[in-house]
Amino acid sequence: MVVKLTLPNLVEDELLFIDNVVEQRTKEPNKTFFRDYKQEWKRRITTYLNHKGDPTIVGESNMTPNKNKFINLYSSKNLDNVQTPIINKLRDRKLVYCPSCGEDGTPNTLDHYLPKDDYPEFSILSKNLFPMCDICQGKKSTNTINEEGERLFLHPYYDSFLEMQVVHLTISKPYESPSAFSLRVNNALTPKQSGVVDRHIKSLDISGRYQNYAKDQYFRLLKLVSASRDINKDTRELLLAFKMMAATKNINSWENIFYSGVVEDQELMDYLSHGELMPLR
Repeated sequence: MVVKLTLPNLVEDELLFIDNVVEQRTKEPNKTFFRDYKQEWKRRITTYLNHKGDPTIVGESNMTPNKNKFINLYSSKNLDNVQTPIINKLRDRKLVYCPSCGEDGTPNTLDHYLPKDDYPEFSILSKNLFPMCDICQGKKSTNTINEEGERLFLHPYYDSFLEMQVVHLTISKPYESPSAFSLRVNNALTPKQSGVVDRHIKSLDISGRYQNYAKDQYFRLLKLVSASRDINKDTRELLLAFKMMAATKNINSWENIFYSGVVEDQELMDYLSHGELMPLR
């Protein structure tokens, strides 16, 4: 349920950007350290960009003993540093949902796709940074791959298939009081795509979190349908309109996945349109 984000274009040339960052380091020992590391740093950046941040290809970093040198670049508040305005713009990005799970709410943190503690050379790479909600960041932590060597998380900048709806909702019977709200991966995805979607959902506990959301949303829906019947509104048209509005937010938003699950279930739509609704408090 990751939301596709437009790749940031805040840096025209990432390798020239690294040159400029290194050039600004004028005090020892950082001056010598960064100048000695510059070519390897640029090689690592190039690998990240060419392979879309895939940790299984980018490989482990040998810079963790020096991670604070890179993290300090990320944490700097000095606007004269070339990286600081870039990072500030990424922090100021206005979103109404978390890109990593699709839940409503402005994400409070800026996450490193490859964590800065384990991959410090990507601390200031704009393509490695995107907003994330506190819950997702806590669950993601510093994880990147599983024991089988497979990447765990979708990349909102690079996984282009996120432009389609990646999961579908199934609402169980009885429709008067469903016992479960289940997410399943879109069978139109390739096995490789399905695998990383499934691992992403499990790692961030999205199914469990979505279950609570969908239950609350469903009982609000029953109240809405009951009220619409009282004023002779066409239930199908109303729900299709809600589905259309939800999709304008994002196709993988929690709201769109909910209404897609409703309108794609013809038996449920028949119940909502013509069935006997239980009295709701």
